[in-house]
Amino acid sequence: FCAPALFADVPPYSPSLGSTAPAVVLTPAEREWLSAHDGKIRLGIAPTPPHVMFENGQCQGIMIDHLRLVERKLGCHFEQVRFNTWGEALRAARDREVDVLPGIQKTAERLQYLQFTAAYDQYPNVIVVRNDRKLEEDVTLAQMEQDGWVVAVNGGSAVQEYLRQHHPSLRLSVVSDAPTALIQVSQGEADAAVNELWRNWYYIERLKLGNLRLAGNIPLMYQLHFAVRKDWPVLTGILDKGVASVTNEENKAIEGQWISVGRPPFYGTAVFWLVAGGVLLAVLLALA
Repeated sequence: FCAPALFADVPPYSPSLGSTAPAVVLTPAEREWLSAHDGKIRLGIAPTPPHVMFENGQCQGIMIDHLRLVERKLGCHFEQVRFNTWGEALRAARDREVDVLPGIQKTAERLQYLQFTAAYDQYPNVIVVRNDRKLEEDVTLAQMEQDGWVVAVNGGSAVQEYLRQHHPSLRLSVVSDAPTALIQVSQGEADAAVNELWRNWYYIERLKLGNLRLAGNIPLMYQLHFAVRKDWPVLTGILDKGVASVTNEENKAIEGQWISVGRPPFYGTAVFWLVAGGVLLAVLLALA
């Protein structure tokens, strides 16, 4: 296993990626609808590194590169509306202050006011604890619930909804973002944090939280969908065609810019084993 590179100083999406992909075929009605709304479709985005990052006034990341690729394939442009937190972006979608959210997990609650395209990527959600917590094997949500653990989660996230539904007795510390959750664990204010693998990697490296490690995962993958306001089914169908037109090679090219080989090995660091363990757990889960 080769440690991924840090998500810093990465260039924006390259126009050469996917340049030979076939054009998306839209019906006349879809093309007319898209032409009438081009540049007026409000897309809500919030910082969720490494998927979305606001760096030096620029918006970039895995999700943003996927968005640019789909825009180019469809021949359209979205108006980006930026929010400070994911919770703010979600509330704006609920109130129809924005029309589309990229890279969002499908949940029962969100289906009440949003429609979803097919997933275009997915990653495991993992449990992170301090190094000094003694565990003989990977911890489970049921064990954490039984032992009264305090678990830090992002407010408004799919993980929070999943835990609330499937483990209602679990003591949750609801926070505004992933770094706050990890800091709570690092400082002993929470027993564990649950979030997407690469987001944990990014913030553990950025905040130098070397006293954290992976302790397991949960049976909920972080799946990236486009979500559209419910009264715009035409746009959902259009975006579904855009997502379906993205090839495996294009997906790999995008991820290769952000999660890539090229740094010196981390073999003795907690972050390396966090990522290595997460990948191994994801493979074992898939095999099971």
